[in-house]
Amino acid sequence: MLCCEDVSRENPQLLSQGKVKIVVLKITVLIGDSLLPILGIVTRRLSGRCIYFIFAQRLWHIVPRLYGHNIQRTLPRGRSLAACNRLRAAVPAFVLAGTGLLPVGATLAEPVISGQWIQGGLLKGKTAPGNKVRIFGREVYVDQHGGFVFGLGRDAAESVALTIENGDGSQQQFTYQVKQREYRTQKIEGVEQKYVAPPPEVTKRIKNEAARVWQARRQTSNHAHFGAGFSWPLIGPITGVYGSQRIFNGVPKRPHYGLDIAGPVGAVVSAPAPGVVTLAHDDMYYSGGTLIIDHGQGVSSTFIHLSKLLVGVGESVQRGRAVAEVGATGRVTGPHLDWRINWFDQRLDPYLLLPPMPDSGEPAAKASAR
Repeated sequence: MLCCEDVSRENPQLLSQGKVKIVVLKITVLIGDSLLPILGIVTRRLSGRCIYFIFAQRLWHIVPRLYGHNIQRTLPRGRSLAACNRLRAAVPAFVLAGTGLLPVGATLAEPVISGQWIQGGLLKGKTAPGNKVRIFGREVYVDQHGGFVFGLGRDAAESVALTIENGDGSQQQFTYQVKQREYRTQKIEGVEQKYVAPPPEVTKRIKNEAARVWQARRQTSNHAHFGAGFSWPLIGPITGVYGSQRIFNGVPKRPHYGLDIAGPVGAVVSAPAPGVVTLAHDDMYYSGGTLIIDHGQGVSSTFIHLSKLLVGVGESVQRGRAVAEVGATGRVTGPHLDWRINWFDQRLDPYLLLPPMPDSGEPAAKASAR
């Protein structure tokens, strides 16, 4: 048991001075049948929201251990920031709640994250309703229940920071380790020049089409259509994996950000999850027939090299609905579906979000890039 009592009036020498408000807390810890009183001082700089903890006597190892923290040293006398931080870790924030001095620097609850912390992964989080979440410099949408989603791109750093901020401006940063992947590299010689570099006369077209694609991916809703997961849009051999890179005639090309599934021209492509169509284009230079579906909160699917589009911009689609047909349009060497998933500008690996492929001659475990 841990109790907290404001004993400021018993310590008149520590009354407010200038811009610093000082409150003295007497924290009593019940350990078995013994009471361990700890006299502490909490100061608040009125010009800001930073609060420091200063303990007048040593804090024994037993207190951190009671709350699951492993602090090897006791808190010495003094006002060092390191000592303050160790105290903050040792004493739960609820101890200060009754004093009205819950600090901006106080520990906020770590969000619950589900998903794989791996390059190309999509993760779902849960925090307290009303909190703000930021990652990669972007504020993430948080729903009324505290739910949010974000993704890790192909080249996500080994360490990623996620910041939580509550209603009074208190912030806490949490750092997570991201599993790094090794991607396949394929060297191909004798490739036609049009696949290596586009002719100058189509440069403007390519830029305009790229702008349309990114604009479509920025159109997002607050719905969570991705919440129930994804299903396979096409059943067939996997011929290309996420993250791989080709070198044509000695020239490195952009990494492949999709999952390639082989199929005959005209094979039906189904929506892998509910959503709203934000782009439907019959013939883009690189991608040919192109379709983008918004699954909500920045998560979108892109299907390219299509021979026929079966839906239009603004249409709502449900999982399993026929939305297009496989083709060999754009810059490709044969018919297949190239399926890509984004969280805004973070390119994700569709394979990580799927169950094993049904009725496929190729075991799903062999399809993923390592």
